[in-house]
Amino acid sequence: MNPINIISSVFKVIIYLFIFCLGVGLIGQYYNSHVLMNVVASVHGFINEYVFAANVYSLLWGVIFVAVFIVGVMTLFSNIMASDPYVTIQDEKGYIHVSVDAIRDHVRRIALENSEVIEARAKVVYRRHLLQVSLRVGVSSRRSITSTGDMIKDDVRRSLIDVVGIGVDNIKNIEIAVESIDKRSSMSAPSVR
Repeated sequence: MNPINIISSVFKVIIYLFIFCLGVGLIGQYYNSHVLMNVVASVHGFINEYVFAANVYSLLWGVIFVAVFIVGVMTLFSNIMASDPYVTIQDEKGYIHVSVDAIRDHVRRIALENSEVIEARAKVVYRRHLLQVSLRVGVSSRRSITSTGDMIKDDVRRSLIDVVGIGVDNIKNIEIAVESIDKRSSMSAPSVR
């Protein structure tokens, strides 16, 4: 595994432990303020302002706890769903980091090299050492869409393996979504006058 990924993972675990400990501490403060409020409310003779202050104190800790909890959950899920910015390829000489944006542009160019593809947009996600490619294409209607899609998938897979150097096991899937079918391209070429 790449040392940069190890350091990044350790740093994320430390942040999550800090958020967890902060949440536990805030729960403790929230619980203590409720106990204090009940004790104060049960003892007669205290001023009403003090009871009001205890309620505000309790409410404040509750709001802080809920806010920290929501931010922690959002951070956790955003990191789980986020794509790594680089694909790490290991060879006998070390590591090579290839930008996901560079792979996206490469996949788009490969799709546009197919004579049936009129336009293409690519999305590449690299998560947990697996590459997922989604292509949205506009095609001509000269061939069947399934054969065109299979040709595009084969070309992209072959290019990712041969040119980029990604292992076969590291390609999760390649999805093709046909957004438009251009009938004008299916007609014969216009005559020259």
